[in-house]
Amino acid sequence: MSASAVEVPPRRHGRSPLVAGARVALRTWRVSLPVVVLAAVAQALLVVPDAVPGESAAAAILAVVSFLAFAAALVLAVAGVLESVDGPVRWADVLARARRRGWVLALWFLGWLVAVSVGLALWIVPGVLVVLVTPYLFLAAMDRGGNALAADLAAIRARVGRWLVTSILTGMLVGLAWLVAVVGGFFLPGPAAALLTWVWSGLLAVWLLATWAVVYRSTAPGVRP
Repeated sequence: MSASAVEVPPRRHGRSPLVAGARVALRTWRVSLPVVVLAAVAQALLVVPDAVPGESAAAAILAVVSFLAFAAALVLAVAGVLESVDGPVRWADVLARARRRGWVLALWFLGWLVAVSVGLALWIVPGVLVVLVTPYLFLAAMDRGGNALAADLAAIRARVGRWLVTSILTGMLVGLAWLVAVVGGFFLPGPAAALLTWVWSGLLAVWLLATWAVVYRSTAPGVRP
C-alpha cells in the first residue's frame, strides 16, 4: 500500500486541545457531574472515621474502599469522555463501554498506581516520569483493551510536540489544583476540605481527560476502533 493510500486521522484539537477538551468535557456533564460529586462525597465520608494509616485494620479497609470508589469513578469518567469525543453522550452507551472494558482499565490503573508509588518512594523523578509517559494509558485501555501501554507510547510518538506542550499545561493546572486543595484544607475542617478538594480535582480531571482524549483521537493509535 502506498503512503498516499494510508488514512491519516483528522486533527481534532485545532490550535488548542485545552479549548477542544473543554467542549468535550462540557458535553459529558450528564455523566461526569454526578460521577464527580458522588465520588467526592464518598471520599469525604471516608475521612470521617479518622483512622490512622498503618495502625488499624479500619485504615486498610478505608484504603480499599477509597481505591474502589476512585477506580469506579475513573472508569465512568473515561468512558464518558471517549463517548463525548466521538459524538453524543448517552448513559446507556457509557455504561455499555464501562461494562466491556472497565475491568481492563481498573487493572491498568492498579498497575499504574503501583508503578507511580514505587517510583515516588524510590526517588521522585521515576514516579513523575511514569506519569509523563502515560497520558493516554487509561484512554487506550478503555478504548481498545489489549496492550494499552504500547498504544499510549505510539500515540506519544505520533504527536511528540503536542504531547510535550499539553504535558506542561497539564502540570500547571495540576499545580493550581494542589494550591486550591492546600488553601481549602487550611480554612475548612477535614470532611469539608476533602469534599472541596475532590470536587475541584474531579472536574479538573474530567477536563484534562477530555483534552488528552482529543489529542489521542488525532493519532493513528487513537483512531476509533
